[in-house]
Amino acid sequence: MSMLRKHIPVVVDEYLYIPDQMSSATKTVYVGSPDWYAWLAGGLHPSFSFKHAGGTFTARQERQRRGWYWYAYRKRSGQVLKTYLGRPEEMTPARLEHAAAILAHKEVNQLAHKRRTAPLSAQLQSILNEKFTVPSSAIASIERPRLLKRITEGVKGKLVLLSAAAGWGKTSLLSSWCTSKLAPDWPIAWVSLDDQDNEPREFWLQLLTALNISQTDKLADALSSVQNIQNLQDVQVLKLFLHACQQIETDSVLILDNYDRIQSSEIHKQLTLLLERLPARLHVIIASRTHPCFPLSRLRVQGALTELCHSSLRFTPEETARLLQNMAQTTVAPECSAAIASQTEGWIAGIQLCALYSKEHETRYPQQYTPVASNRYIIDYISEEILTRQSPELQQFMLQTSVLPRLEVAACNAIRQAEDSQYWLEQLRRLNLISVDTQEYSYCYPQLLKTVLYQQLQRSQPVQLTTLQQRAHDWSRQQEEDTYLPMQTRPSVSDTATPKRISLYETEDKPEKLTNRERDVLQLIINGASNRDIAQNLILSEGTVKSTSQTSVTNSRPESHPGHRVGQSPLAWPSCVTAAFMANTFHVSLFLDEIDESI
Repeated sequence: MSMLRKHIPVVVDEYLYIPDQMSSATKTVYVGSPDWYAWLAGGLHPSFSFKHAGGTFTARQERQRRGWYWYAYRKRSGQVLKTYLGRPEEMTPARLEHAAAILAHKEVNQLAHKRRTAPLSAQLQSILNEKFTVPSSAIASIERPRLLKRITEGVKGKLVLLSAAAGWGKTSLLSSWCTSKLAPDWPIAWVSLDDQDNEPREFWLQLLTALNISQTDKLADALSSVQNIQNLQDVQVLKLFLHACQQIETDSVLILDNYDRIQSSEIHKQLTLLLERLPARLHVIIASRTHPCFPLSRLRVQGALTELCHSSLRFTPEETARLLQNMAQTTVAPECSAAIASQTEGWIAGIQLCALYSKEHETRYPQQYTPVASNRYIIDYISEEILTRQSPELQQFMLQTSVLPRLEVAACNAIRQAEDSQYWLEQLRRLNLISVDTQEYSYCYPQLLKTVLYQQLQRSQPVQLTTLQQRAHDWSRQQEEDTYLPMQTRPSVSDTATPKRISLYETEDKPEKLTNRERDVLQLIINGASNRDIAQNLILSEGTVKSTSQTSVTNSRPESHPGHRVGQSPLAWPSCVTAAFMANTFHVSLFLDEIDESI
């Protein structure tokens, strides 16, 4: 009996065609749809072919230490060409077309090399030149000598690591350092890594190319060996790279920017070996959005590692003021720059986007200052550069836990009704999307990220938002600890009172003299929120919260309303405030006593 040929699924014209091996039926799935990403995930489907005008390839799914990844293969003239595609959730139509183009370029270069003709087009040569060129700094006008000195001191060791999420100025800082007078007069090799460098041979070829450029072609023989010998194993390529580095006669720096784009576990292992056997003349700087997936403990113990994270990279209030002034090309009010510095927590991209938004919308500082949390540019940046780059499962975890003021495993498990929060928190920490609250022994999101997450949850899943808040309320009561509860549902701390939600917007005699901000602040006070909680919720400084709360409560007093009689009872306060005394006596009464003392 003849064997039936098994046909693998094929992608043509934005559709995946899945043949039924037992019949002539064919199922179609639109590329980019939820069904498409579900089909790619989990390692259930090992391969498919891709056919496009820009090129063809066979995609295969391979198991790595941190999950399943897809790679594109193309065989021509007995040679197998390979390039990295990505995780299942990254397999967009654009990614597939880009991979086909990369493989087509590799094939052209291979043929060109055999014919000894110019292998690269002018466009591809331009791309490669940018890959090995130090980029210009977007914040070069802001001098940061304290950080430049730290890099200069750290580069005397083996490794300087800049690890922080998107927008913290890692590339700009390194660019400034390369041209700074504080940097040593050493040759500098720069590599801007991308997704196509996840194949070990390609990775080491890029690094060797950059070093050869910085060493004025002194490593040309080693580079030629790696390029010409087609059947080299990955370990052999690493040995050739180490041998080439031994030829470096003066101290040199190798900078790997965007290392977070490297997902290959094999490359992580090989880079670990490089750092262990690093020649004395070579010093490495790595910039990454994520914490690297190779061990650092030994380098720390040896004193050979210098680390700069977001707490080191954040802009000081003085640097914030200078950047705003340079971008606005006018004097910025001190209170405005202080507010932006506080709300962005020194996040450089946020500060730049604030200035850009104000400039393009012709607003003035600070009279028409737009709060950072409602800045559309910042919301778009966080969504595009941070949220959409995460897996759907991690995005959902972040949305669900945005209702918590602090992130702790037990609290996250309780509101999600799941037991895997420890894993997701570790992922977030590796991605530099949460920071450690050492005083509370827990984690927390940056203020702006937390706000965008909460707004998205409120907009896309309002029913689940209510459920999550109720679960947080219940968990807090069970733990007899109110500090984990979202500000919107914090219970009374009185042992005798029954917690009750009071709304300023639903009472008939709501205070009419309050502004919207004063009403929001007073609502959170009534619900039992602290100044710190209110500041995080409304994206304000604690000083602004205190002054606004004093104004809001003062304007709610019966003395401030028309027709008030001298000597009138305190129970003549508006019913919403009176009810607050009943439902939240301890917290609100102490607060009002403090207000009385300050008036």
